[in-house]
Amino acid sequence: MEGDQVPVVAVPKTDHKRRWRRCSGVVAGGVCALILALVYAFLDAADIAPGVLTLHEPVSVSPLVQPVAHAGEYQAPQPLSPDAPIPQTLPVEIDKILKDKSFTDKLSAEVRDGLTGKVLYSRHPQESTTPASVTKILTGAAGLLALEPQSRFKTTATLATSTDNKPARVFVVGGGDVLLSEGKSDPEAIMGHAGLATLAAEVAASLHKRGIDTVTIAPDISRYTEKTFNDSWERSDIALGHIAPIVPLMVHAGQKNSSHYAPRVENPAEVAAKAFAVALEEEGITVKAVAQAAPSPDGAEILGHIESAPVGDVIEYFLHHSDNVVAETIGREIALAKGMPATPEAAPKAVIGTLREAGINTGDIHLGDVSGLDYANRISAEDITNVLSQAAHTDSSLARLIPSLAVGGLFGTLDEHFDTHTTEAAAGRVHAKTGTLRSVKSLAGTVLTQDGRLLVFAFLADDLESEEVFPAQTAYDRAVA
Repeated sequence: MEGDQVPVVAVPKTDHKRRWRRCSGVVAGGVCALILALVYAFLDAADIAPGVLTLHEPVSVSPLVQPVAHAGEYQAPQPLSPDAPIPQTLPVEIDKILKDKSFTDKLSAEVRDGLTGKVLYSRHPQESTTPASVTKILTGAAGLLALEPQSRFKTTATLATSTDNKPARVFVVGGGDVLLSEGKSDPEAIMGHAGLATLAAEVAASLHKRGIDTVTIAPDISRYTEKTFNDSWERSDIALGHIAPIVPLMVHAGQKNSSHYAPRVENPAEVAAKAFAVALEEEGITVKAVAQAAPSPDGAEILGHIESAPVGDVIEYFLHHSDNVVAETIGREIALAKGMPATPEAAPKAVIGTLREAGINTGDIHLGDVSGLDYANRISAEDITNVLSQAAHTDSSLARLIPSLAVGGLFGTLDEHFDTHTTEAAAGRVHAKTGTLRSVKSLAGTVLTQDGRLLVFAFLADDLESEEVFPAQTAYDRAVA
């Protein structure tokens, strides 16, 4: 067909009877279609058939709120109510649970009212035991008292130029942040809040401005002393993921990857320096070598820095996840804040001294480390409840301790606790720290009663046989519930 011409089509003649029958059929079909449409509309409105019509009131559905992390924000706990009734039957109820247990004679236990400090239950409360990771309650408390919770650890890069035609040297100066990531800084995270890729981008920009395109890199870990490993620790625990040499510069707390139970590395500062070298090369800077650890020379020019999450969040991290490396790092930082050297020996003394200065009765506490790996640590149930009781009603930075503990049945090391019919009443109402070694089982923290009374508790048992460890955990959970 060319142009816009329309072809003419001949229409055959049709008689009137045939035309009437055709019109009648069209009308009948239309009526049927209308009836069917009305029937379907009724079924739709009655919610019998699918469709948009309904006889019911419209349902208003709120959009699902997406959770967002806010590192550094903290809401102080509400004052404890003096009107909530104090439970009076605890001795009878708890003894029912502990009766005839094989570990009962090895137990140091105490339960107090959080507001008044009144002892509601006790069993050998002054008996010193190996506490395992419950030790971290003391470390966390001392960290909140000695270190400003809103302060941050700073990782810095410095430049030392060379006069003998050798490449310029860039030093990565560790400032106590062992939760660095290889990637970009994540402001919503604690692990990875500061990222080496972000530092590398800033450093590369500074180097390009100076006309420098080739460097060597060295980690500076001089913030802590040369002794990086406690005498009481086992080197095999590095591969098991329990501990690493303690230096002020690490990626993922010395873990080989970001999973929580990953093995740790023997040389965390070197690993961090190599990760920074990779990030720097991606920014167009040639890295000739990664040298051994060395202090940044006096007068070295600062090229850039990155900052950790607030210290209070870092303390919450190691209490939630029972991370020994992070706890030991905080111990070194407490020692520095107290004018002591950052050594394995000074950190425990600094923790105990800080608690004592805050007016907390530290009794006969002995610490060989601040993470709880040392079997020589000796703490009683009374020692722990002394700390928790003061944290329960203080208005100092120590008030953040209890909210920083893991929550029963929800997250942290308590996420798989309080999930049976005999313990589920305590789920979501317990903030506590667990402790486990081969012959040790402990649990300490707070529980809010259904009447709104806050109780502090500590259950510690050591010198256990292997078959006694799990029953002890089950008994603790039931006693708390």
